[in-house]
Amino acid sequence: GGEGAMFESFVANLLSSRASQFLKHVDNEKLRVGLWKGEVVLEDLELRADCLDGLGLDLAMEAAYVGAFRLSIPWNSLR
Repeated sequence: GGEGAMFESFVANLLSSRASQFLKHVDNEKLRVGLWKGEVVLEDLELRADCLDGLGLDLAMEAAYVGAFRLSIPWNSLR
């Protein structure tokens, strides 16, 4: 229904925004479609070099990759 679609759209926008703070080249369409299905699977992700800057660590990162990220959302179980 309308409220469910609005909530899912809100979650999609929130995840996309947060993911782009940490990842290069976020596939927003794949993220959105995965959310509608209840399972997001993103593979071969490249982390942004500046994603750790706010942690106050004396650490410099040139490149880092995540092989796979999976997020399951049981929409039918949420009330």
